[in-house]
Amino acid sequence: QGLASLPAASLSPSGARALLMEGSRYQGTVKNVLNTIPVVGSTVDFCLNFDAKGNPKASEAKLVSSASDADVAVKKGKGAAGKTKTETRAQVVKRASLLIIRKDEVLVVKELKDGGKLRWSDIGGKLEAGEAYLDCALRELAEEAQCFLSAESIRLLETGLRHRYGDGGAEPELVGLGPSGGGTQAAAVFEINVEGVDLELLKPGAPNKHGVHEMCWLGQGHPDLRSSKLTRWPLLRSLCVLLRPAAAAAAKQEEEGEESEEEEGREEKEGDRARSRSRSPRCG
Repeated sequence: QGLASLPAASLSPSGARALLMEGSRYQGTVKNVLNTIPVVGSTVDFCLNFDAKGNPKASEAKLVSSASDADVAVKKGKGAAGKTKTETRAQVVKRASLLIIRKDEVLVVKELKDGGKLRWSDIGGKLEAGEAYLDCALRELAEEAQCFLSAESIRLLETGLRHRYGDGGAEPELVGLGPSGGGTQAAAVFEINVEGVDLELLKPGAPNKHGVHEMCWLGQGHPDLRSSKLTRWPLLRSLCVLLRPAAAAAAKQEEEGEESEEEEGREEKEGDRARSRSRSPRCG
């Protein structure tokens, strides 16, 4: 039925006949959008046949494993032109997290992970079986913010997130967790800007039962948030992909604006000097 990624897809009809047995069954990965297969990235078992012109065709296709749309279209970040880059191969979402920002600050937690090391982390964690991405992120919020955010602040965040990302709402950003955004695993990141919202941070004086020792606002450019020894990888990836490109663009725009103002100031001073010379009395 026109399955993509047949083993003979790049071969001539004669080459396909030489390497593949007609009527034999093979497995392939769907690489193109087809009306007979639910999602790109799915694996199918099919029977190979040839048409009258010798072109390979698949029939009797059976779905072996299915990839979700979210698993395939993994967003790696946005370039200067605002274009979204996506992974072309399937990546499986393994965790969900929140990226809570306020101006140029991000809300982070310090927790014990990875062999007992205290490091900064986002609010998030691994998906449980059958759990929706947003439900996972909100569960992690309730657990990790316990004793560090007031109950009213947690309620405000949950209300805002469900309003933005609930049924029919925005989709989370999907960030690859491998080196340079590659690999097979990704995180669903729910970004929310709370500027103007009064979140009440508490100081319990001791870690909560989920291993969180501290919660605070850190500037996006804080040196700790650039160190893998002090910050966990999922947060580093989210900052790198989702926030730093925008921050760099804003800084560049601000710098260009300052240069423009300086240029206008120089031109105004030169104009003043020229007018002053024209009014000066001449000798002779």
